[in-house]
Amino acid sequence: MKKAVIIPVAIAGGVVVLGGTACGAAAFGVDHTSQQAAVTAPATKPARHKHHHHKAAPKTKIIVVPAAPAPAAQPVQAPVQTGTYGPYLDDLARAGIVAPDDWAVQAASNLEAAWARGETEAQTDQEYLLPGGIFPNHLGTFNAIVHANFG
Repeated sequence: MKKAVIIPVAIAGGVVVLGGTACGAAAFGVDHTSQQAAVTAPATKPARHKHHHHKAAPKTKIIVVPAAPAPAAQPVQAPVQTGTYGPYLDDLARAGIVAPDDWAVQAASNLEAAWARGETEAQTDQEYLLPGGIFPNHLGTFNAIVHANFG
């Protein structure tokens, strides 16, 4: 803990008060270089040692193993149906129209009967296809496939 020393000094008829140890010491010519050296010098000096090089930490080695090649994608083909309605059901599947086989066969039978009675495709679309779940963008394709396969 440092103490402040106040030293009165008379200069040319006035009193000047010097405060602190540095100013007071400077007024009295005290040399503080040894004190500063003690304060600024490191507490301990490192011992002299031979120069040696530190080895760098071993680097992490990353090994990339390629994945097994994926099997070639097989093109999606509509299943081949057998029997009387096989080609009709295959045509629907190839057109992207998904419907249960029994419903698709019954719908074709209903459409043929309605057209034979004189109903239009617009009427049968509203009566059979839309309520059956056929999308509006597939109506024309569905009707064309029924005409192509059953007359």
